[in-house]
Amino acid sequence: MSAIVDIIGREIIDSQGFPAIECDILLESGILGRASISSKFLIKKNETLESCKYINTEISEAIMGFSSNEQFFLDYTLTNLSKNKSQFIKNALLSVSIAIAKASSNELGLPLYRYISGSREISIPVPIFGITNTNNKICFNELGIKEFMIIPIGASSFKEAIHYGIKVIKIFKKILFIKKNIKNKFSYDHKNLEKTEKIIKYILQAIKKSGYEAGKQIAIGLDFSSNKYYKNNFYQLNENLKLNSIQMINLLISLCNKYPIISIKDGIAENDLEGKKYLNKELKNKIQLIGKNLFFNNNKIFLKNMKKNINNSILIKLNHYNTLTEILKNIEKIKKFGYNIIISCDINTTEDSSIIDITLGANASQIKINSIFFQENIIKYNQLLRIEEDLGEFYNYSGKNIFSI
Repeated sequence: MSAIVDIIGREIIDSQGFPAIECDILLESGILGRASISSKFLIKKNETLESCKYINTEISEAIMGFSSNEQFFLDYTLTNLSKNKSQFIKNALLSVSIAIAKASSNELGLPLYRYISGSREISIPVPIFGITNTNNKICFNELGIKEFMIIPIGASSFKEAIHYGIKVIKIFKKILFIKKNIKNKFSYDHKNLEKTEKIIKYILQAIKKSGYEAGKQIAIGLDFSSNKYYKNNFYQLNENLKLNSIQMINLLISLCNKYPIISIKDGIAENDLEGKKYLNKELKNKIQLIGKNLFFNNNKIFLKNMKKNINNSILIKLNHYNTLTEILKNIEKIKKFGYNIIISCDINTTEDSSIIDITLGANASQIKINSIFFQENIIKYNQLLRIEEDLGEFYNYSGKNIFSI
């Protein structure tokens, strides 16, 4: 395997118009590995340029000349360099780490996902589609739900699941625009609160009009992001609705009993540990309860939270980590507890499709790439479609089997 002879960090633009970091790793053989990563964190003035300078100087000096196949050692070196640095500069390290892996896989003539997975059987993840959310100013709701999602559980392949999702989303948008008389989807008056159950009924109507059966072919997911509404042991969902922990849990249970909901993210706030335990006791064998990966970089905190049995699924965003090794190591930890793993893009992303290869290589059960109608996301969906075709019959698609339904 060739040595690293050049490292270049540059500023590019992500899908939201914010600065992002791209890294090129050039090997002695002439092979190139390129990766980019955007950041969910606020960017201080000149921080992107500082990150590029950091890649081109300190990082370059630390790893130049080493063989690219020494991923663990190189990532260990990057992790040590990340100490006492800003979060955005730490994010820049991930672009270096993934670019190293890409260079190695390119030199070996292997797809990145196969380089990561080795000889293990590949599993294609089930896609989760955001159908509407409060960020796009189309639909606000009285329960403060951040996002409504659809999950094509009845599809027999990723390709079929994509067709399910596209069809339902298109019809849903038509229903919503007709009902609310929206001429411009970006100019909806977001101060007008829409009833949560109305939104769910619009989704069910779209599923039916698409020719699918709700609950059997397509199910619903909700992202409450309840941390925003939890204060002084109460959930202040809106100015007229204030619930204690038990009332909030009963609300979630009632929604799940009434509608084909199989996934809830952050239904109970992170600090409400007793509430999480109770919700998990009531629903863990019925639906997917998704928590975040905020504690994975600290092994003691990770084990403590896992043993509390507060979720049965974990959502992972790659830019929470510094290196590829760190991502894969923590995913393996999660698997030991039997959790479902969902790898998710942030709203701001780049055209880099490495998230697909990492999802496949790590054998994650689900993937969430956000809107299917934006080019930077289409690149990722299409990459997974190509991989599924290349694998032929030599892959596993779990579909409905990964859910407790």
